[in-house]
Amino acid sequence: MLTVRWAKHAARGVGVAVAVFLLLACEPRTAAVATPSASAIESLRPPDTRLAEKYERSCMTCHVDTASGAPRTHDTAAWSRRASAGRDALITSAQRGNNAMPPMGLCPDCSREDIGALIDFMRGEQP
Repeated sequence: MLTVRWAKHAARGVGVAVAVFLLLACEPRTAAVATPSASAIESLRPPDTRLAEKYERSCMTCHVDTASGAPRTHDTAAWSRRASAGRDALITSAQRGNNAMPPMGLCPDCSREDIGALIDFMRGEQP
């Protein structure tokens, strides 16, 4: 009799364990953010050809190389930390220069709108 009771209790415990496992297996998880490879980043350009030329000339060198300390193009995690201050603050920071980045980010012919569009592109924002 004791063996039958123990077997029923053990079976119930196994059933609960299986149910908990299945619930945890179905728990929604946050998607891993994939960081683009260096070669993928090097091939990225803004869709606007005028901005693409400015990006290649002024932004690309530092925003492709991890050693520069600049947030890499389309690295959403790196950009999100900086974007918490807001888009206007990012634009102003680029205009004034920040850390090793010189004023205007080596783009003396960029307007404030150009800088904003280039930052949006590098952040991975769609136009």
